[in-house]
Amino acid sequence: MTSDAKTSQPSPFFSPTSLTPRAYLPVILNNFPPVPTNSYYVKYFDSTTLGNLGCTQGQATSDYADIVIVLDVGQPAYQGNSYGAYGWDSPTYTFHSTDDLITATETYLINFYNCSSPHAHLTLVIGVNNQGNQVGNAHGVAWAQMINSLNTWINVNGYAATKLTVRGGMDIEQSYPFQYPGPTRGWTDGYTSAFVSPSYYYDFGSCGGCPYIAPCPTCVLNQNWTIEDVWHVSYYGAAIPLPDIYNATNAAQWYQMSLYSVNYHNYRMYMGGSMTEYGACQQRDSCTGINNRPGEGYIQLNNALNADARTSQGLKWSTDIQWQGEAFIYPNP
Repeated sequence: MTSDAKTSQPSPFFSPTSLTPRAYLPVILNNFPPVPTNSYYVKYFDSTTLGNLGCTQGQATSDYADIVIVLDVGQPAYQGNSYGAYGWDSPTYTFHSTDDLITATETYLINFYNCSSPHAHLTLVIGVNNQGNQVGNAHGVAWAQMINSLNTWINVNGYAATKLTVRGGMDIEQSYPFQYPGPTRGWTDGYTSAFVSPSYYYDFGSCGGCPYIAPCPTCVLNQNWTIEDVWHVSYYGAAIPLPDIYNATNAAQWYQMSLYSVNYHNYRMYMGGSMTEYGACQQRDSCTGINNRPGEGYIQLNNALNADARTSQGLKWSTDIQWQGEAFIYPNP
């Protein structure tokens, strides 16, 4: 198992490497994307439902597999002196405190552990989006503290070794109404100020409005975001990208972000892998033009990064997000 801990030159999966050109084997990498996992927009975050999901996903994981699964629990929230999230269970949008989330996540982890093969390893990402008026420093601190607690629980109970790791996460979008970069940067800075290794967080969002044909370091994006803002929330401090690759343009945008990191921060941006939404598209909308299958998203990002020696890297994971418990009614060819 490889570590996702950053080094002095951020490199979440590998030892620091020089930015001088090096050889790589794109044909081999392109032909063998990893087996994708199912991630979820979680509508029912109770211990019973999450425990059953953990066992199901454990049974589906082959021995020696090293996988990532994202559980997106909704929108940052503060209620009754507790931080947490408003869930996806429309129209209720149930509030889940961080204490509630810890309890349910522990059940998920126990069941994954018990139902999976002896040598499988899971990185479980518990994430929110950057929508709403509770996105900010204090919520980021509370989220990091929750993830720290879960990793402490894993170690105390002997589940660590090669089996379980928990990370934070945020679906960072530049297109939510009135979501300017300040609150999101506040959240990510709060998280970074409170996290204890190995409780990094993954940005499993987009690069909305980012350049995809040529560099544009001074471009202003959606909602007054700058390229530096996107870099800051996706790679500064505790951040690692696990970007949305819904089509080839998205892959080109994240290649340009890695190149921006080379040119303005002196190191490439390493990425955990790719996220697609093929499953969610089959459930709610055909998503014409943004309906990559998992392997397509992975290959597009892999090709874009490895066509340039300055950004070349191995990508570890492929995951596809869907809506928890919903039927597939829009089959895509």
